[in-house]
Amino acid sequence: MKNGNAPLQLLMYCFLVYSCATVGVLRAQTDRMLSDKVDAEIAYTNSVLRPNENIDQKIQQNLFVKAFFNKNTCTVGEPILVTYLLYTRLNSQSKVATQPTFSGCTVYELTSGDTLPRIVQLGALYYKTYEIRKVIIVPLRDGSLTLDAAVVDNAIDFYSPLALKQNALPDIHKQVLITSNKPTLQVLPLPKQGAANSFNGGVGNFTIRAGVTKRNDTVNSNNRLEITISGQGNFASVELPTIKWPTSIHFFEHATATEINTNDYPIAGKVVFTVPFSTTKTGTIHIPPIIYTFFDPALQQYKTIQTEPIEIQVTEAGVNEQQVTIGQENTISPRKYIWIVPLLALIVMVVMLLRRNKQIPKKEPTSIEIDPVSHIQHQDHPTLASLQQLQEQITILIQAPNINDAWYKQAIAIAENWQLMSPSATAQTIITQANEALYAPVSDNFHQSIVALLVQLRQ
Repeated sequence: MKNGNAPLQLLMYCFLVYSCATVGVLRAQTDRMLSDKVDAEIAYTNSVLRPNENIDQKIQQNLFVKAFFNKNTCTVGEPILVTYLLYTRLNSQSKVATQPTFSGCTVYELTSGDTLPRIVQLGALYYKTYEIRKVIIVPLRDGSLTLDAAVVDNAIDFYSPLALKQNALPDIHKQVLITSNKPTLQVLPLPKQGAANSFNGGVGNFTIRAGVTKRNDTVNSNNRLEITISGQGNFASVELPTIKWPTSIHFFEHATATEINTNDYPIAGKVVFTVPFSTTKTGTIHIPPIIYTFFDPALQQYKTIQTEPIEIQVTEAGVNEQQVTIGQENTISPRKYIWIVPLLALIVMVVMLLRRNKQIPKKEPTSIEIDPVSHIQHQDHPTLASLQQLQEQITILIQAPNINDAWYKQAIAIAENWQLMSPSATAQTIITQANEALYAPVSDNFHQSIVALLVQLRQ
């Protein structure tokens, strides 16, 4: 072995793995001990109401709801994490009575599904915490933003020392409404200094790339420019960057597809803009770098990024190879017509085969059921079909019995084909709603709405 220290490195690696595992076990044991300690305090200390002890004061010290932001200052369009937690050291049953609202913001719910309590230390005391509400908000305007309070209804049981000792029923049952605090977030306007002309509202930290479907193209054929902006931030603020199209390119209305993960903070994902186009001249065509400017709230400054330039080689469409030259020969030669003999023989053979087939009884075709949705071929890169074919595909899709992801993808393929042939606001709406149904569902009525749009497009 060239590396003489390999055995030592292996030993150190094993020690590191063992140490990490040991730390993990110790941490789990510590968490378990803290949880047992809090459970014991809830069961045997805090649930006991002793003589001269004030019940309201005891509830106030051991049960409360706290709301907080992950940061106290942000800029317009910056995603902010908001959490409402219930802190308790009492034997209680709790449920949310009033949920907070977030006016003036775009809201994304974070549903982790984790209902288990966590142990949190405040000062010298440990509390069990339960997550009441967790959302990502995006402020839409500057100024002070004060959160609404969350109200939690709590049923609390208290025991006398004797009742607890005898495992008897609780002596006092208290029903209490607990209201959270209402923290304020300072929302700053986007700075005017440093904003380039290419800035169109994007807030976050992004990257950009672009490409075309065909680098080698032909005149008047269909091509597509695809621009992908990905990263973390407010994707609702991401818009199509300005494209400096060459004069020899004719472009059409673009489609937008958004894929984001709203189950965690910060929000991560991408936005894909697809722009159909065709070229009108032969030669080498250059699409210059596409520039995108956004505001990075972490750095508190504007950043400008750009794609690589795109080069497309365009040639003439294929010419019909069967060309007839007229006027080159005036003399008649038998060799010119010698091909007629085998052609006549071929025609005679075809006629004989056709007569023979008429005498053979035809078998009845086997009936095959076809899934209306699978019968339509989905195209990731749609090509032109006749309007009549697209209308037939729409009819099949409308009658499909199963509504799933494949159904929405077929709707997108049909609408994209239609856009390439005859740009339509209806087709663009179908693309937008189908993408929302696939990647960001916020309604159960997408199918009915898209069917109505398909019917309108077919007419």
